[in-house]
Amino acid sequence: MDTRSGRFRLGALAAVLFALPAPTSPSGAEGEPAQGHSRVSDRMRGRELAAELPPLENPEHRSVAKATHMRDEDLVLGVVVAGQARGYPWWIVKNYHVVNDTIAGVPVAIAFCEQCSGGAAFRRQQKGSTLFLDVAGVYNGTIILKDRETGSLWAPFSGRALEGPLAGQKLDRFPLVFTHWDEWSARHPDTDVVWASPSARGGHGSWYTAGKWGIVSEMGLTIENWDSRLPENALVYGIENGESAKAYPLSYLRAHQGLVNDDVGSMPVVVVGRGVTEAAGFERMLKGQVLTFRNSLDPRGVMTDAESGSLWSLEGEAIGGPHRGGRLKPVDGYSVEWHVWSADNPRTDVFDAPASVSSSSPTSCSKGSMGRRPRPLCSEGTSLSWLSGRPGALPAGASCPSSRTSCGSTRRAACPRWGSPSTFRSPSNARRCGASWRKPGSIFPIS
Repeated sequence: MDTRSGRFRLGALAAVLFALPAPTSPSGAEGEPAQGHSRVSDRMRGRELAAELPPLENPEHRSVAKATHMRDEDLVLGVVVAGQARGYPWWIVKNYHVVNDTIAGVPVAIAFCEQCSGGAAFRRQQKGSTLFLDVAGVYNGTIILKDRETGSLWAPFSGRALEGPLAGQKLDRFPLVFTHWDEWSARHPDTDVVWASPSARGGHGSWYTAGKWGIVSEMGLTIENWDSRLPENALVYGIENGESAKAYPLSYLRAHQGLVNDDVGSMPVVVVGRGVTEAAGFERMLKGQVLTFRNSLDPRGVMTDAESGSLWSLEGEAIGGPHRGGRLKPVDGYSVEWHVWSADNPRTDVFDAPASVSSSSPTSCSKGSMGRRPRPLCSEGTSLSWLSGRPGALPAGASCPSSRTSCGSTRRAACPRWGSPSTFRSPSNARRCGASWRKPGSIFPIS
């Protein structure tokens, strides 16, 4: 198995892209667009290069004792299927973006985008058939998937078919968490973990981290809905419930001591967060009773319910007390950066969003100001490639797009006086800088 086959390609995928037609719209019968509306497939970008980005198929995996390729601090996408735990290291899956795997005899698909910090796991079966998924291109700020069996297009994290014979269907979700290898292996000592040569750590996407700063401009051009209520790269845990959707910024979860009792539509939920990247959500109802949770002082669990005092794990299992052995139902939720969640859920609510996080109020900053993610600036006026993964220059007199997006965090100057498709990271950035956001963008007009 060649773990290097996917390297360097998504950068190229975002660089060699095609112009987009009009905004998205509902599908008509049999997966065809409603009359007068364009197809999702017509607005995809990077289709040709996506064909060169094969998924990882039935990967080799190792036990904890034999996982010498892993480091304690490695981020993994952790999933449990039929009692079998498996970890998918970020540094391996970034080379493929899709994994077609089998866990405990169950066909499983893992979707991952290192540029938007999104990941999800699904049962890759629909209507009695096993599906094999590939990356089809770029759409709505992230990858878009296609199954080989019907040619249907799938949103990678909601698991919803957007177009084709299966349009409107959803894949069954398995809960997936982003956590560190030492945490995952301690919590699941019988887990296995996908293996690859340590050389796979470098190359393609290796400079990206969870909630990284900036959006590749060409991927930003595919976003159908832009929402400035949160910083575009804020990590959120999003929950869908029928027509309702709500985003829980992980920073807000930390401010609430990592636990929130809430409702999404008519569904009572509890959302639990640990560290910078890990979150999980459950319906907080058991045997017809709505439970109220609080943080646990017992290190064996993460929360207790006020009604019975039972102790609960991060996987939603009661491990002590009257409800011992009981399980909460996982919600239909996943972690991703805000710009992708809000693009897929334009009517989403945001949990406890204070007005101060709005990105509409510019904050001035002086030349050389680095903001929240220190990066060395180049000399004034230097122009660097957006896709190089390196910061650009800050011209004299430039101002930050917002208090949450600092001068040094845009890879280009915040408000440069030259125009190009790579200059502006987002529609809101372009507007704040006095330019127009154009989808297909050749040159942004500078006012």
